[in-house]
Amino acid sequence: MSDLRADIDAELGIKRLTLENWLEVDHNSSIWARPSIVGAIPITARDWTERLLAVELDDTVPVNVRRLFAVARGTMVYGSLFYPLWAVGSERLFTTADAAVSVKYEAHGGSKTSKGRLPSYNDRLTWLRDGGLLDAAAFERWDLLRELRNAAAHPEAPDIFPPTYAMQFLVDIARQINALFA
Repeated sequence: MSDLRADIDAELGIKRLTLENWLEVDHNSSIWARPSIVGAIPITARDWTERLLAVELDDTVPVNVRRLFAVARGTMVYGSLFYPLWAVGSERLFTTADAAVSVKYEAHGGSKTSKGRLPSYNDRLTWLRDGGLLDAAAFERWDLLRELRNAAAHPEAPDIFPPTYAMQFLVDIARQINALFA
């Protein structure tokens, strides 16, 4: 690994954070560009931030879910400075989706288990589907989010993926949460 950049931790394979570089754009985030008629134009940290902040949850979504969403999205904003935060923010989105399902479940009369806990994510989704609160297509989308949340909850290694994935997760999850509370 001697060919790694000096700002990359050779053992970890990610940006080596220092007091001198912690506010600098992570090289991995700086390589993204968008095509144009004059050639590739770099996507800046400001560009990513504008895109991320443009995705909102509706006012009909309960405030605690909107707060969780804001934390996940805010984490992604700092992905430009430390690339792994794109994935960490996405993982927070997966738990935000779980929280949204919990709120919907309880708001419509879903009960807790005999131990006073909410049923599993899968059982809450099934209850919402069986109660007519999710159609088959929505159930499948939510079930995929459940699988992503489960994978994030039991990592064998940190997820590292491009900001384009994180951005798509943000847009899709916002759309699903908004629809859940429409």
